[in-house]
Amino acid sequence: MLYYFIALLTLIMCIILNKFFNTFKLHKRNYRGILIPYSGGTIIYVSLFLSFIFLYSFGLVSFIKALFFLSIITLVYMIGIVDDVLGNSDVKGVKGNISALVSKKFSTGIIKAVFIIIIACYIYYFFNEEFWILKGVVTALTTNLFNLLDLRPGRCIKFYYVFFVFFSFSNIRWTKELFVIFSIIITIYYFWDAYGFSMLGDSGANLIGFIIGLILCEVVGTSLIGLIVLLIVLITLQLVLDKYSLSEITKKNILFDYIDRFLTERHGRENVES
Repeated sequence: MLYYFIALLTLIMCIILNKFFNTFKLHKRNYRGILIPYSGGTIIYVSLFLSFIFLYSFGLVSFIKALFFLSIITLVYMIGIVDDVLGNSDVKGVKGNISALVSKKFSTGIIKAVFIIIIACYIYYFFNEEFWILKGVVTALTTNLFNLLDLRPGRCIKFYYVFFVFFSFSNIRWTKELFVIFSIIITIYYFWDAYGFSMLGDSGANLIGFIIGLILCEVVGTSLIGLIVLLIVLITLQLVLDKYSLSEITKKNILFDYIDRFLTERHGRENVES
C-alpha cells in the first residue's frame, strides 16, 4: 500500500510541477536546442520530502532519521536549483570549471562542488565515521559523475539502475528507506525525462548522485581498500568523460548504443515552443 501511495504521489507531482514550470517558462535548452522545463529535480525533491513526512506520520521511520534525510536532500536540491537558475551552461565539466577558476570567472559549478564536498564530509564527521574525508570526497565525486551523465534523455536514470541492481543484493540498513522510496520515485519520473517532457537539471542529477554516494559509502563501510578503489574509479571515469563524449563512445558499441536509446525518444520532444 505504501509503495502504491508513493508512486501515485510522484505521478501527481510530475503532472503538477511540470505544468508549473511550463506555465512560468522555467526552461533550459536540451542537447538539440529545444526548450524543456527543468522540473525533474523539483519533482524528485518534493516527492521525496512528502514521502518521508508520510513515513514519519505513520511511525515507519524515526523523527531523527526523517529529519536527517529531509535536511540533506533539501541542501543538495537547493545547491542544484541555484545552479539551474544561475549557472552558465557554457562552463561544463571539470576542465571547464577549473579554467573558469584560473581565469577568475564566476562559476556556479565550482561553488556547487565546494558545498557538496563540505556537506558530504560533515555528514560522515557528524556520525563519527571512519575515513570521513574519503567518504565525503567519494560522495561528492559520485554527485558530479551523475551531472556529467545527464546529457541525453533517460541516460542518467539508466545508470542509476546499474547501481540499483548492485544495491539490491547488498546489506543496506541505514539508507534502506531512502533507497526504496527513491527507486520508486525515479521509476515513475523516468518516462518524463526519457521522452523529453522534462529534464533533471543539476538539481535532479545532484540528488541522484548524492544519494547513490551515500548508499555506496554505507555498502563499502569501513573498508579502506574499497573506498580507495571507488575513488580511483570515480576520478578515472570523470577524467575520461571530460575528455571524450559518452555519446560517441556508446555509438561505437552496438549493445551500449541500444541500451542508451532503449525506452527513450532520443530525438527529444518539442513539447514547448522553442
